[in-house]
Amino acid sequence: GGQPAWAFATGASDLTRPGAVAGADTWFKLGSLTKSVTALAAGLLVDEGRLAWDAPLAQALPELQAADPRVASFTLRQLLSHRTGLDLDRLEALLWPQPNAYTEADLLAGIAALRADPREAPGFHYSNVNYALAGLVIARAASRPFGRFVAARIFEPLHMDCTMGGFSRAQRPDLAEPHHMASTRPMPVRTDPAQVDEGLDAPAGGLRCSARGLQAWLLYQLSPQGRPPGLSEASWRTLHQAEGLVGHQFGADGGALQSMQAYGLGLQFMADARGLRTEHYGALAGVSAYLAVDPARR
Repeated sequence: GGQPAWAFATGASDLTRPGAVAGADTWFKLGSLTKSVTALAAGLLVDEGRLAWDAPLAQALPELQAADPRVASFTLRQLLSHRTGLDLDRLEALLWPQPNAYTEADLLAGIAALRADPREAPGFHYSNVNYALAGLVIARAASRPFGRFVAARIFEPLHMDCTMGGFSRAQRPDLAEPHHMASTRPMPVRTDPAQVDEGLDAPAGGLRCSARGLQAWLLYQLSPQGRPPGLSEASWRTLHQAEGLVGHQFGADGGALQSMQAYGLGLQFMADARGLRTEHYGALAGVSAYLAVDPARR
């Protein structure tokens, strides 16, 4: 019926603080689940005429006007669907690990220095740099930092208990800190500093939400019509339109097709025996996340 059933979290939230237990209001890192939020932020600006899905990126980022023509002609749609045709992974070192000292200028200089390789053909190539660059485009068009725009236009209207960074642990001590298994023991990994700033990685993987915050996002994905932040139906369709097949699986010995995967803008679509799902995975050091929406079983 469109009403939340439950939201909870459990387990140890911070191995550096004995007794710290996760709850429904604990902020968790969500990695690439961020990408669907970034794509929505772009859609809001497209609706307002401040961005266009298929305009050359150099129109929004003058720093790229002298770049390789193929780089300067990247579009927002290509970035958000991972279909620039170029391997941008060589620039991922600017994004992680966080915190680091790299800046927006460093990322733009790295992008501007890219040269298209004639052996690289247009097609799907997943890269977090696509979304870091899209975040810069969004911030320029919005005339405010990416995280502040997302907070004002998405988190607050949807009552999402989420952040892209820019807070102190003293203000928000209830954080789930990453961990990994070292032999048979869980060990902390890349715990947060006292001040958590918004980094270059924010549009690609900087989202943190509580269980209640992520629940609000899922409810919006199930029933967006007539609700804030007021995305147009046309832009909603654009976000949820498959831009190309990214994977498939056949049965044993070349049997019948069992599943197909496609990517839209910030979202992946999976079709298998259980039906069609909208989903995305997220992973960081010590973090694993998964979001799925099954419209037919709402």
